[in-house]
Amino acid sequence: MNMSPEEVLNAIPWDEYPAWSAEIMMDLPVKGMFVGALLIVDGDILSTSPTKFWESDNFIDVPLMIGSMAQEIDIYPTVGDQIKDWTWHDYEIYVRSKFDSFDDTMSDRILELYPPSQRYSTPELSFTTMASDIRVTCGNDEITDIASRKFQSPVYRFVGTARPSKPVHWFGFGAEYAFHGWDMMGFFDSMNQYIEPNSDDRLFRDRMQVYLTSFAQTGNPDDNWLKWTGLGSTALLSHDIKYTHRFNKTRCDFMKDNGFLSYSWIN
Repeated sequence: MNMSPEEVLNAIPWDEYPAWSAEIMMDLPVKGMFVGALLIVDGDILSTSPTKFWESDNFIDVPLMIGSMAQEIDIYPTVGDQIKDWTWHDYEIYVRSKFDSFDDTMSDRILELYPPSQRYSTPELSFTTMASDIRVTCGNDEITDIASRKFQSPVYRFVGTARPSKPVHWFGFGAEYAFHGWDMMGFFDSMNQYIEPNSDDRLFRDRMQVYLTSFAQTGNPDDNWLKWTGLGSTALLSHDIKYTHRFNKTRCDFMKDNGFLSYSWIN
């Protein structure tokens, strides 16, 4: 292909499929609206997708770590700063504006899973958790499950639940929850470029560095960290570490059963 990088980018529609601007991936899904993959399986340079490689046994079997953050899209949700001022009524109206596109009952069923609640949450937290489950968490669980059935080597899964002690303005939006990139900032010790870390921030940073360095060196993040099995095994990383089978299992089972894995991030 005799094209410059600029020509390649200009040849791809940004706001219609494959929509490489991918703004809709930072939002709740609308039925039938998808984003195309950045990695193009052309049959030559990239002959097939990772899951197809795994099915054919034509892959290098090494320990694998799959991680994500609990509120990935809080880095910059499409709705922007207005979400900071949302009431629970605003939250419900917005959720219905998206899920009514699927069927007459979907909005009610989703709101049962992510109910408006002033006691345990905020509209921003509920919204970014819901969108992150659909776009990231549940899809990553599915990929982890597929890999664990094909790999002889251990496959590990973590979900970062650590929240910054102060809002982080990485892309302009003030991220308050476990957003995309907070784990990277911890591992590379770059939190202090955005906030003055407190003791919990530093403990999360230390855990990211210790566990992932151990994994890179030995293939094992920690002796207490179990590999993923059919039941799942997920480390929840914050200033401390906890373990569960699957993060948000009930919600992710619902997403899978109702076809929402097709709306996961793809790149």
